[in-house]
Amino acid sequence: MKAALRLIFSSLVVASLGACSLPCLAASPGITVGGKSVALSAAQTKVIKSFKDLGVPVYFPTAVPGRFALASIKIDSMGDKDNPDYVIEFKDKKHHSFTVASAYSGIGDGPDGDRSLKGKSKIFGPFTIDVFKPGSEGNGGKTVYYLGSWMQDKHTAEAEKKQKLPLKDCRYVHFLGDGVSDSESLAIVESLIPVTSVH
Repeated sequence: MKAALRLIFSSLVVASLGACSLPCLAASPGITVGGKSVALSAAQTKVIKSFKDLGVPVYFPTAVPGRFALASIKIDSMGDKDNPDYVIEFKDKKHHSFTVASAYSGIGDGPDGDRSLKGKSKIFGPFTIDVFKPGSEGNGGKTVYYLGSWMQDKHTAEAEKKQKLPLKDCRYVHFLGDGVSDSESLAIVESLIPVTSVH
């Protein structure tokens, strides 16, 4: 009797999931970062795949505060189509947001903040995040604003030192946003690592 019930239950599960039950479950779109799978929408996955196909490294944070969710992954449609700049944006329910931006070239220094934070990334080495008080120069908003310095991975730094830029896989990356704390902003930047695969 128990065996018969198990057989009936198994038949119902297969029927409810469809003939491709396990392959369908395994085919959820997303990326692999730091050995872990991150679920994305099909559209977001397609954008990152387009970067990967061009040989553009995509840096994604693995330490995201729980109240934030991935909102968008945007490509600069006005820039170099073969070497696209991109912005990955996270938002919370209070409309705070932070972004990870990557540029191929044309970067510049931003304004100095009211104070600064110092951190060190395994990928990018030492970095600085300028902190702007509400209403201060460079921050017209009502919350504390964070603006990270442009960072280079070791490959880009070495290419720049040897005056071999620009190269397709050389990128500049920085962080900016609000609604996070000092420690969270540092953790986000320190957690940035390359996307290893798209599925």
